[in-house]
Amino acid sequence: MTFARIARTLPLLMLTLFPAAHAMKPTKTAAWTIVTYVQADNDLAPFATYNINDMQLAPLTDNINMLVQWDQPNNKKTWRYRIVKGGRIENASLSAEMGTNPVKELVDMMKWAKTKYDAQKFAVILWNHGSGVLDRRSKRINQLNSTATTHPSQPTLPWLEIPGLSLKDSRGILYDYTQNTYATNQDLTTAFSRIRNEVLKKNVDIVGMDACLMAMIEVGLQIDDYADLLVGSQQVEPGEGWAYSGFLNALCAQPNASPAQLATYIVGAYGAFYKKNGETDFTQSAINLHKLETLKQNIGLMIGAVAACRKADAQATKSMVVAARKASLSFEISDYIDLNTFYTGLKNRAQTLRNNQAKLLRPNAALIKALDALIKIIDSGMSIIDDAVLANVTGSAKATAQGISIYYPLGSVHNSYPRTQFAKTTHWVAFIKEYR
Repeated sequence: MTFARIARTLPLLMLTLFPAAHAMKPTKTAAWTIVTYVQADNDLAPFATYNINDMQLAPLTDNINMLVQWDQPNNKKTWRYRIVKGGRIENASLSAEMGTNPVKELVDMMKWAKTKYDAQKFAVILWNHGSGVLDRRSKRINQLNSTATTHPSQPTLPWLEIPGLSLKDSRGILYDYTQNTYATNQDLTTAFSRIRNEVLKKNVDIVGMDACLMAMIEVGLQIDDYADLLVGSQQVEPGEGWAYSGFLNALCAQPNASPAQLATYIVGAYGAFYKKNGETDFTQSAINLHKLETLKQNIGLMIGAVAACRKADAQATKSMVVAARKASLSFEISDYIDLNTFYTGLKNRAQTLRNNQAKLLRPNAALIKALDALIKIIDSGMSIIDDAVLANVTGSAKATAQGISIYYPLGSVHNSYPRTQFAKTTHWVAFIKEYR
């Protein structure tokens, strides 16, 4: 996969650390506080500097708090900054290194943000490697490209690869190479439930995942009770990650933007940045988390309708479903597919099978009835997806991606997957084992 080179985009700036006397101290509750947990104790470290420089380009004012909690390699400290135009202001940094307990650190970070930089609306961005609902690494990388940690303008590894880690049940996000830790999807549930109940006393408005492969229904359902919107990528992200100055510029022009508007700015800036720089293999979407329960219910109905088709004609049904799965758009981890393309393929094959049956002298009436029900359910599901995805951008290589992925391997099911909320509350695991 080819990644955008930083040399072709924004130049690196000198980070300016403003003294405390120059700090812009909020005198009232801001419109927005955006907090980024930058877990850069890994091969992405140079891109943390790049992204923080990018944040500093925006004309930030007291009405928008852009905060960073930053873990750097070979550094035993946790750095906390407020970003301002042209620089950064250190505030309440910690002497202990972050990465030892990501859940507690996320909660403590939000206590700092709420206490020092209160706002009407909050966005929390998780900056790191991501592996979606699980991690199917096929290889270990024992030695990094020697340029990756010193010259961020050179091509880097995709964010998917996790060099040097040997973690039991390794999956999730926020990988720390020094501590050999990470956050599972269940950890995300714990962290955001505590942030909601102990800190903000309301849902987080936006959870952003500046990481690979996290725009999945399974990931969203881990936090949908504690956050309103999710912004993330179905595909791996290039090393440069999000286009921070792009969406911050838009927010600064309209500081009272709604969460849906800010999520749309984030997605739009991401797409504009990578299209300008010639990338073709990228995705980014904003998802209304409160629509995912309805989508989950629709998937359950789809499974039931497929079972009715199978009862009428087992062989034709299995061929139909497996063909739809194989034709679905997949991502860097091929077990992750775009849910809408699966639904589209399944609907088309169901319609073809139904039409072929109707032409027979002795059609299978039970199969036709079951297929009609299935098509209706799929149509409803595709409408739910369209309603749930507030914004979506793709490069030409993933042009059919519609914003929400789902786990559907053609081989064995990873042993971590049944522990997800989605797997626990649906018959999806049995379905994907049956139709492969």
